[in-house]
Amino acid sequence: MTRMINEYSGKGDAKRLSGSTFILTLLGMLFLSIQAFAQLSIPLNHIITQKIESSATNKNPDFITCLKPFNDQQLRTFINVDSILAFDSKSHSKWIGRKLWNESFLQLDSPAFHLSFDPLINFSFGEDQISHKKLFVNTRGARIQGLLGKTIGFESSFYENQGLFAPFWDDYISQTKVSPGQGRAKRFNKTGWDYAFSSGYIQWQASKVLNIQFGHDKNFIGDGYRSLLLSDVSTNYPFLKVSLTWKKVQYTRIVASFMNLDYNILGKDIKAFPKKTANFHLLSVSLLKKIQFSLFEGTIIGNPDSQGKFKLNMDILSPIPYIDMLKTNQEHINPVAGTNIRWQIAQGLAFYNQWVFDNDKTSKTKSYGFQTGIKYYNAFGIERLFLQTEYNQVMPFTYSNSDSTIAYSHYSQPLAHPLGANFREFTGIIQYQVGHWSAYGKMTRAKYGTDDSKTNLGKDILKPIPANASVSTLFQGEITKLTTYEGALSYYFNPKNQMNISAGFYLQNTDAFQSQKISTFYLSFRTSLTNLYYDFR
Repeated sequence: MTRMINEYSGKGDAKRLSGSTFILTLLGMLFLSIQAFAQLSIPLNHIITQKIESSATNKNPDFITCLKPFNDQQLRTFINVDSILAFDSKSHSKWIGRKLWNESFLQLDSPAFHLSFDPLINFSFGEDQISHKKLFVNTRGARIQGLLGKTIGFESSFYENQGLFAPFWDDYISQTKVSPGQGRAKRFNKTGWDYAFSSGYIQWQASKVLNIQFGHDKNFIGDGYRSLLLSDVSTNYPFLKVSLTWKKVQYTRIVASFMNLDYNILGKDIKAFPKKTANFHLLSVSLLKKIQFSLFEGTIIGNPDSQGKFKLNMDILSPIPYIDMLKTNQEHINPVAGTNIRWQIAQGLAFYNQWVFDNDKTSKTKSYGFQTGIKYYNAFGIERLFLQTEYNQVMPFTYSNSDSTIAYSHYSQPLAHPLGANFREFTGIIQYQVGHWSAYGKMTRAKYGTDDSKTNLGKDILKPIPANASVSTLFQGEITKLTTYEGALSYYFNPKNQMNISAGFYLQNTDAFQSQKISTFYLSFRTSLTNLYYDFR
């Protein structure tokens, strides 16, 4: 908990867990083993999510898919999550076999209490073929999950990292002081980076219709690889989430706290990072067992006092969606509204669409974006072959505001699409699993307009909208083309912690005034429980 508070507040790093202590702790746990119990949460990971989504919608067409991570307790009322995530049906009687292939590292089970412990790791080594720079990521961490009775669950995890990155991403971290999607970074051995982050939640399934969760993590709203409403691109943040599910209708309310990583953003000599509050509404309904339609509103509320600290704003308490978009006085708020649609065309084949609207009444810009895509599960009758194609487009100045303190961002990273605004992007994904083996490939092609040295033309959402900004055109500014290719062949050991050995590559080419390229190949031994994005800039 101390690490979580320090990491978020920017007041310093907690003491490092020494390597010897960490190893001794793990060795001590080797002697403990009790019967297995059900996994307590569905990790926010695209590969895991698509497996669950395919089975869940086949079994229950009214299951709302756009709010992630999925509610594990809700899913277990109509599907067997463990069998869906399992790589095979083999059971192992010996302790080492169970721990390697089936169970969490440490498990305690009784009629009224469950507890599990898993180490979290990422030991990756590679080389950038362009700069001939040796690359590595060294991650050590742990995750604890628990269940009290049948209604209260909790989870806590932390990651301690050191990394050496390709020059392109080393420059990005130098500018933002943030490792993408993870945490604040500081130099390590002059050329590397040291960063840490944590997550956790307490969840109460108060009744069949009411779920309450208080946590420090991420949320994702949408059915695509990207989200134009709320994605998991940025760093973890504290939030309170309340979900009501009744028959074919689901209403979710999220109140969150975000931070601007700029001491001087308020124009005062205040040595504290100013915070801002967010209010999210999501109202979803399932129609005709094939169509899901959702209304979304997300509002950033500027509410620091003169010292940059939190000050209660009554707008946080508003229970009515879209009310902020309709206000004539939008001073100190930045509302974004949108829709999400999912259409089950046929079994295993789904079409999805998003629209986002950002109307800053303090400027003349009318900004919007949209997404459209198709997902194909068990494609062409081949079990566990997954195909996805997606298109995203966002107009300049979307998510921005004339007051930069309330941009749609957290930790200098967008809350929606990582490219910000003023872009279009095409993504194609293929993933195939046979037993413990998994092959994954992804390609993105993007085109966007960047700002010049003097003028904000609408891509960087952290910049204030200029007073003279008017109706904008897509790609205004210096046109840049971004292409990425990513592939990996992995062997997974354990579905509880997604531990795997992978060999892969990542290629990136940015074609602008000065071209930049990345060509990396790597080997890794890791637990893959979260989404990390490097296919942007």
